[in-house]
Amino acid sequence: MEEIANPPWVYGPKEVGEWINATYGDSRERDEYEKEIERKRVDIKLFWKKKEILNGWRKMFGCCEEDAKGIANIILTALYKAGFKRIIDVECRRRHFKCEKLKDLESILSGLEGNKLRFVLAKSEIEKASIVIRRFYLCKRASTLIRIDKSVKEDVARFLNIVKEKGLTIRDVRYKK
Repeated sequence: MEEIANPPWVYGPKEVGEWINATYGDSRERDEYEKEIERKRVDIKLFWKKKEILNGWRKMFGCCEEDAKGIANIILTALYKAGFKRIIDVECRRRHFKCEKLKDLESILSGLEGNKLRFVLAKSEIEKASIVIRRFYLCKRASTLIRIDKSVKEDVARFLNIVKEKGLTIRDVRYKK
């Protein structure tokens, strides 16, 4: 009969506190876990499989053309699903556009024509993603460059999975401090 333990409400407050900490974890342990989150800068290079090799003088230099608006829509929806919901800046042909929602940005994208698109999105005050999409680029390089500052690996993995599902090819992912 000595091996059967009494339920926790039979003991005093100290024993009940020890039982709760043993069962659900101590609040000090949770604080230590939150401090261990590593935030790094991530550089991602990617392109679409549907690239076109151009004719004429651009072919001599090895240039390709991509649908910048199509890539922009895929990347923006993937970043939106990964938690980057605040749009800070949109730039095309040295013109800056202000918009607050993803639908506003898609309507702006439908009217843009340019060789380079730049976006800056933010998840929080710390995490920011800047995207540069080139319409004409050297075929040996990537058409899209994404830099996510102070990111967590889980967010980057979620973004990369969504991008792969949509058909973009990831050329390079580098984690830097």
